[in-house]
Amino acid sequence: MNFDAQPESNDYGPFSEGWTAAMIEHAQDGESKSSGKPMTTIEWKLARPDGKGGWLFKKAWSYFVWSNASQMTMLKKAVSACGLEPTGNLSPEQLIGKKLEAYVKIETDDTGKYKPKNIVTGFRIPSGQPAVVAPPPPPVNDDDSDIPF
Repeated sequence: MNFDAQPESNDYGPFSEGWTAAMIEHAQDGESKSSGKPMTTIEWKLARPDGKGGWLFKKAWSYFVWSNASQMTMLKKAVSACGLEPTGNLSPEQLIGKKLEAYVKIETDDTGKYKPKNIVTGFRIPSGQPAVVAPPPPPVNDDDSDIPF
């Protein structure tokens, strides 16, 4: 799959639900305006899941509040799908430009005030890419030289 060769789309509406190629265009840590709690914001660039090619002109955003366990689980899945280990203190800049597959849904507004839009609800490693593998354990000394007697 060649993300760089796909032209921008001029279709402004959401596309059907399903798995699609995605790229993280922007990621940053910040603070939630409503709660003041630390959070990570990710801006996604999505490819069309119907095979028409091109990037969706409108982007999708995801907000992950660190104190929300389900949101952190989703963020860890996104990081893993990017081929990174979701442990320790990871800089959001390490996510920028990473490609993965995202499950998108259409979110509608019952009041009619806002138009339907795509939201990202799941993540997986792109087809054909290796899974994230934890680093191997440190070597074990098998010659008994570490025995104190």
